[in-house]
Amino acid sequence: MRQTTRALLLSALVFPGLGQLVLQRRAIGYSLITTAAVAAITIFYYVISSALQVVGRVTSGEVPPDFFVIRKLVTEQQAAADSSALNVALLVLVISWLVGIIDALHRSRTQSDDASS
Repeated sequence: MRQTTRALLLSALVFPGLGQLVLQRRAIGYSLITTAAVAAITIFYYVISSALQVVGRVTSGEVPPDFFVIRKLVTEQQAAADSSALNVALLVLVISWLVGIIDALHRSRTQSDDASS
């Protein structure tokens, strides 16, 4: 497998920035990895804190351990929460993933053009 193909697959399927590290583009690779990791950690934080609040209400007996009641509670909690930070984190993660894919694809095409010349 060519190095550029492997880089494209790593950027698209594993994590943003890994393909850039394979292509020896360390600055953009580490930038994408850091940006995507911060965004992913922010998303996980919101999800875990929301889940812990629901679990706390169920274990305290405030909410019965019924699937439909818990689902309704989670839906209400998502609607009431200030999700702007969560939306920004999701947007940043998607953008960094796309930048990683586009950069690896562009590098792949420019290297194949150089090889054919």
